[in-house]
Amino acid sequence: MTETKLKIIDWNRRLFPELAADLEKNGQLQPILIDEDGFVHDGFKRVILCGLEQLEHKVVDKTSECSNIHSLTKIQKKALVPMIFKQANKTHGVEESVQIIRKRYGISRATIYRWLNLGGQGVSNETKSKGRERMYKDTETWNPFKGCRFDCVYCEPSFKRQAKRQKRNCLDCYDYLPHEHPERLDLKEIPDERIIFVCGNGDIAYAEPAYMKKVFEVMRKDTKKGRLWFIQSKAPMYFEQYLKELPGNAILLTTLETNRDTYYDNVSKAPPPSVRYKAFRDLNYPKKIVTVEPIMDFDLDIFADWLVSINPLAVFIGYNSHPKEVPLREPRMEKTLDLIVALKNKGIRVLTKELRKMAYRDFEK
Repeated sequence: MTETKLKIIDWNRRLFPELAADLEKNGQLQPILIDEDGFVHDGFKRVILCGLEQLEHKVVDKTSECSNIHSLTKIQKKALVPMIFKQANKTHGVEESVQIIRKRYGISRATIYRWLNLGGQGVSNETKSKGRERMYKDTETWNPFKGCRFDCVYCEPSFKRQAKRQKRNCLDCYDYLPHEHPERLDLKEIPDERIIFVCGNGDIAYAEPAYMKKVFEVMRKDTKKGRLWFIQSKAPMYFEQYLKELPGNAILLTTLETNRDTYYDNVSKAPPPSVRYKAFRDLNYPKKIVTVEPIMDFDLDIFADWLVSINPLAVFIGYNSHPKEVPLREPRMEKTLDLIVALKNKGIRVLTKELRKMAYRDFEK
């Protein structure tokens, strides 16, 4: 191909001026790679700017790696998807074409439907509540330790408000101060549920290690068949000292409401999300769960990569249950659904709570 054969479409030049300048300077003579079905594997930027019909190509096997899709911006991917869909839809149905794009290019099904302006049908299977797994089914708390000083704003109308009922029983509970309840270190005090949130009304980052070892000792004596212990902290670096003390049926959890550290000090005194993520990712323990609740606005690619790299048994996702009392910077529902689809595509179990009813406006451009 010579320079004169390659014509950048005027509209695309205006839309992506820097990409066009870069292509004219460096990329005109390199053919794209496509497979025998006509789907692009390398050369996406040239396809965006010039269209398939102008470009020389080499045929590669359909299982070849789609190498440079991840270097595109969201706007560029959004421009590319209709071209790929048009190619696929010549020989495949709508849903099959969408699945081809999803599998080959790593773009979620919900996002593809939205970018193609096909309405809400692309996420119907993701949002039906019938038969959906619930986050805290068969779960109770056991609180031999209570209280926290992270002062998360969304705890005010939930945990802290519940604690106000304890004024006659325990002033430390009433004030939500970190404190011990050694009288509960007894198997008879443990609820008869399958899943027990250990110290669920507090954060064990504020507990004395010697006392927590006593808590774990009681847990190891438990013989209930099928029992699971959930132990959660917003400071997962504190888990390290307890790994040898935990019973084999213990699962460790941390909360990651977002991947963004900016603004987070207005929400909580807990370690910022990036610190929590790295500590939990690097924790040498095979049974982890991440709670994304209450979910806050995030960067989709980065946050999905974070959650996948932790290799969790499950991810719990839920919106703020008190939005009028505690306004947070939340993602739109369609963005949350993209995250759910991205995680499910990686084989991660996702359980949801407080996913608000979706409107068609969530799919508008």
